[in-house]
Amino acid sequence: MDLLERDQDFEQLARLWHAATTGQGRTVLVSGEAGIGKTALVERFVHQQGQATRCLWGACDALFTPRPLGPLYDMAAQTLGALSSLLQHETPRPVLFSTFLDELRNGGSPIVVVIEDVHWADEATLDLITFLGRRIARLPVLLILTYRDDELGRDHPLRAVLGELPGTAVARLRLAPLSQAAITQLARQAHQESGSVQDLYTITGGNPFFVTEVLANASSEVPLTVRDAVLARVARLSPAARTLLDLVSVVPTRTERWLLDTVLDAAPLALEECLSSGMLSLEGAMVAFRHELARLAVESTVSLLRQQALHAQVLQSLLAHGSEPTQAARLVHHATGVHDTALIARYAPLAARQAAAQRSHREAATHYATALSNAKSLSPEEQAALLEGRSYECYLISQVEDAQQARLAALLIWQQQGHPEKVGHTLRWLSRLAWELGKPGEAEAYATQAVQVLEALPPGIELAMAYSNKAQLAMLADATAEAIGWGGAGHCAGRATGRCHGSRPCVE
Repeated sequence: MDLLERDQDFEQLARLWHAATTGQGRTVLVSGEAGIGKTALVERFVHQQGQATRCLWGACDALFTPRPLGPLYDMAAQTLGALSSLLQHETPRPVLFSTFLDELRNGGSPIVVVIEDVHWADEATLDLITFLGRRIARLPVLLILTYRDDELGRDHPLRAVLGELPGTAVARLRLAPLSQAAITQLARQAHQESGSVQDLYTITGGNPFFVTEVLANASSEVPLTVRDAVLARVARLSPAARTLLDLVSVVPTRTERWLLDTVLDAAPLALEECLSSGMLSLEGAMVAFRHELARLAVESTVSLLRQQALHAQVLQSLLAHGSEPTQAARLVHHATGVHDTALIARYAPLAARQAAAQRSHREAATHYATALSNAKSLSPEEQAALLEGRSYECYLISQVEDAQQARLAALLIWQQQGHPEKVGHTLRWLSRLAWELGKPGEAEAYATQAVQVLEALPPGIELAMAYSNKAQLAMLADATAEAIGWGGAGHCAGRATGRCHGSRPCVE
């Protein structure tokens, strides 16, 4: 159907694109509620520019824990440069970002870059948006970001990113719901009776997706919810097509064609039916629901046992296909769906480390929590290491109480297993966390315990760090002489390890 009441949006995009072609790039924020038509608007705009216009398209995934730099992986597959190769290795993020910037700057022609659903973006992707947004004004690039603004809470990290983008290089398009007049026009195009338009407007609130899904229903009655509208369309498909939709519904955002062929023998015919009915769309070698709401509607009708079976099939296929280590977050998603504790314990720590390496610390903390909830088969030392990892990631994202609880659990394990150096290390961290929580007395007590434990061992870097921690606490308490004394002790301990080569004498 036509995209009604979007002329001004198209005109603004055209003006911004013209500026970008002259080297004055812009970031365009296309926002609105789910189903408002953000993707349809951007797709139509790109199509209007013709095949000569180069476009790189990526999307953020609705995984339980987002895959770091997911959109960059999508766009790397569309380039012929070194970016794709770099992403397969543990390449430092600054190198990845600079390589992508070179791809945009030296592409030979202006480029439209689209990143969809940035409300699901991981921290690394948010940093990529900041990196590009602060340089966009000097690039022949139109960077289009779509997101659901009704899902952004006050503390959503995307708000801070958007607020820091240079105002002179940012344009905002907030898509409004359709008017009753527009819905009347759509109803006429769908040969629906005009008498039901008022009810349709009331039920849908003018949401284009809701409206078009309801109008696509052959029933004479308007379904009460969009979910009913979607499922009414699904019910008209063959059993094979419905089975395929069930499978695609448990894979957030996009599904590979090879995966459908592997899991379902009848996938080609069923896929053709789903595509022709408008339920699914084909994007190169990837298949996706035309809208996330449709996927959620279908997924909600799949029984829990059936969901587990589908997750198991997807997981087995991914593993048999030799999924790359960078797919760890995705493997964890499906392993969680099938409650495979062994695979979760195997891949969740890897996914956590990958997220941390890309500075997606929220996702890393979540993956560590997932790993810990499935860590019964691991040794106590391995569990303690996971607890330390979660504590550190929680500390970095200011979830200090969670960080403290993880450290306390790790402390108990190290004490029970007889690892005094680890005990001292953990006590020092608990001291720092207690101070962060506004408990200076607790912080001092933990710091003293750390020193006592580590002084009973041969001098090492942990003892030097424990002395340093005592010096810091004294400094924060304005105890200057005490701070100097502990600092000198830390200096001596550091030199004793051979890892400190300072020339100043120790303070006695």
